[in-house]
Amino acid sequence: EAHTAALNSLSQELTGALTLDEVVHSITQHIQQSFNCRVTLWLPGEKDIMLVADTNWESQSENRTANPIEGEAAKIFLGSLEKDKGDGTQLRFHSDPAQLTFVALRIGMEPVGILGLGADEVGNPPAFSAEPQRGLLQGFANLAALAIERNNLAEQARQAQLLIDVERLQ
Repeated sequence: EAHTAALNSLSQELTGALTLDEVVHSITQHIQQSFNCRVTLWLPGEKDIMLVADTNWESQSENRTANPIEGEAAKIFLGSLEKDKGDGTQLRFHSDPAQLTFVALRIGMEPVGILGLGADEVGNPPAFSAEPQRGLLQGFANLAALAIERNNLAEQARQAQLLIDVERLQ
């Protein structure tokens, strides 16, 4: 019941989220609350992968950059997702100073982002070894992927409309 309620709560928030920032904030906060861990969200950019959210930023707003080792691990993980069109199961990469577990955010076989889960403030690793926790994590990942893809499609539609408007003016 608790897992269903958590998934429903995230689903309701994502339905009302209009911007990528709102989507990212909802995803990271729900996962952090459910698993009591650090959450990072990485999205593929035009040239490289970008860290768009880190729950540690709340306490360190001046430091909004990725740990280079974590960034490299995320890049490797994204590369493996793009090459392997498998089922999207979790893969683990260990980075220093924090161990992150990366979870694929996919729509079909295409990666739309990566969740990184790491130790909390006191160093406790995230607990999702039991089947119910893995199911909840996969549910969060599926909702996150859908919300990110919806935002991407909305942005593409806005760009297309802008081009139509510019063409009409010309």
